[in-house]
Amino acid sequence: MEEIIEKPKIFISNKINAALYVLDDGIFSSIRKISKSQRGELELTDALKPYSKNRSIKLVEGKLWLPVGNPAELLEADKKIRDGRNIIGDNTKIKGKVVNSSIGNNCEVEGDVRDSIIMDNTKIKGGSEVSGCIIGEKVEFSGRAYGCFIGDNAVAKEVVAKGVSVWPNKKIKGMIEKDVI
Repeated sequence: MEEIIEKPKIFISNKINAALYVLDDGIFSSIRKISKSQRGELELTDALKPYSKNRSIKLVEGKLWLPVGNPAELLEADKKIRDGRNIIGDNTKIKGKVVNSSIGNNCEVEGDVRDSIIMDNTKIKGGSEVSGCIIGEKVEFSGRAYGCFIGDNAVAKEVVAKGVSVWPNKKIKGMIEKDVI
């Protein structure tokens, strides 16, 4: 590593720092030597400069960059990684149909799930349809959801929803036409 610049104001390279590091405990003494940035934070990239004085730091170029800054990007990244296959977690029971989806650990899927991500410990009841959705952990879901994002610990009964977001810990029922915050 010759230099690393956090959020440059002018274009300097087509490379990005994806913030995946493997460092020894020497980084902590380098962190103690830096000051907070204009944003009021200790920037790891600032600590890498003194850290690299006594060590060789190497760049590893990735072959694939998948941004996951929002739920739609997470669905797209999951789809690319799975390459048309299902990923089914440990201790998950599938009685329904799962197509092109990732299902977490300890889930029960009795309905149909397509092009979706279902997180750990979630139950999709029989007769349900889920398509193009991300459903969080510990959700109980029955109904039909298309292009929705349902947060952790939600309870969704007999829901019909398209393109809405439901925040964690919400209880919903019936037709959902707008985000539940």
